[in-house]
Amino acid sequence: MSIRQASVLTLLLVGCTVDDLQYEDRYCDPTYACAEGLICVQNRCTKGSTDGPLKLDGPTVDGKRDAPDDTSPDTTSPWDTFAPDTPADQMVVPDGGCPPGYVNCGGNCIDTLTSFYHCGGCNKPCPKGATDRCVSGQCHCGQTGPLCDNGLNCYQGSCTCLVGLGSLCTGCCKSGTCEPGTSTSACGVGSVNCSTCLTAICRQATCSGGICGQTNLPDGTDCVQTIPGVCHLGSCCTGCWNGSSCLSGTASSACGQYGATCKKCIFIQKCVGGNCI
Repeated sequence: MSIRQASVLTLLLVGCTVDDLQYEDRYCDPTYACAEGLICVQNRCTKGSTDGPLKLDGPTVDGKRDAPDDTSPDTTSPWDTFAPDTPADQMVVPDGGCPPGYVNCGGNCIDTLTSFYHCGGCNKPCPKGATDRCVSGQCHCGQTGPLCDNGLNCYQGSCTCLVGLGSLCTGCCKSGTCEPGTSTSACGVGSVNCSTCLTAICRQATCSGGICGQTNLPDGTDCVQTIPGVCHLGSCCTGCWNGSSCLSGTASSACGQYGATCKKCIFIQKCVGGNCI
């Protein structure tokens, strides 16, 4: 495994990864299903059972809601036409119109104060992923939080950067924030965990298109403290530099070390250890 692969693997093991944004208490419907092990009850992913009456605000009678302020069953109440397991956005308008507190939206009785798809009015859906519920006619993340922005998803009532399918982040996730993914300290694209691009001797890190890479340092740049020399074509010249190439520095005709300019030993001198003696 390469250093880069190991780095990416390590980064993928941290962060908030929810591959399909399926978690408990999230909004759900027939096209926005819950994760395996959870079921959709009253448009909420839950571990509970689907058995039981439809739960709506206000008094209920035999699993059906009476009109507000009723104290006894009303067999003529329009609520009687709603089956106990009918989702809130599929209550067909009965004869006589919708009950108090509900609005006729395209032939269905809708509570626009709580409906995810008609939040604050008919056909005003809350954005999936950035919010998880409608409260008092406003789209929220959690009971009171605002809509999530800046590429963040609403996850368990809070805005954070999610890694994986369904994430709103087009760059990469770093410490719960969505980064553009174009810097060497936060590189990545397509809602992955950000990578820190690696450097090497005589090579500097780059990030292009969300992918880490490397490019050569300019010739003549010092290598590193632990390896004395100068850079040439992405490698460290520890011999001598003749102006166009790096030589071993051990020949009397080209003697030198640590990237110094090659010199020619004179008379009876020999090149030993990069020095003419």
